[in-house]
Amino acid sequence: MARNNTLGGTVFVKVNGRQIPLRGSIKNSPELLEGEGRAGMDGPHGFIEKPKMPSFEGEFSATSDITLTELRTIKDATWVVEMNSGRRFTYIEGRVTTALELDSAEGSFTMKVEAMDCHEELA
Repeated sequence: MARNNTLGGTVFVKVNGRQIPLRGSIKNSPELLEGEGRAGMDGPHGFIEKPKMPSFEGEFSATSDITLTELRTIKDATWVVEMNSGRRFTYIEGRVTTALELDSAEGSFTMKVEAMDCHEELA
């Protein structure tokens, strides 16, 4: 199998098969748990794990393809983030969880999507 040495670059975001115009970079957080160390006055005691929502966040262009209202009404959808490195994140039962604020000077908005689960694949 040929090795893909691409680390970053082009990214596509789709919801229910519909592409959303990504403007800037995107940050993926597919984890279901996060850990945190605990220490006392006598030194390290161990770790705790807490559940977390898998999520991604990025800056998008406010084109005429989709409105902020439409994005807000999408519930329990499949969101896919495909990177040109061959990495693919599929977010299951996801929805927008941030307030969507349109920057009129830039024609952009920041959006965070949280989901019930996420599957990461390498091509």
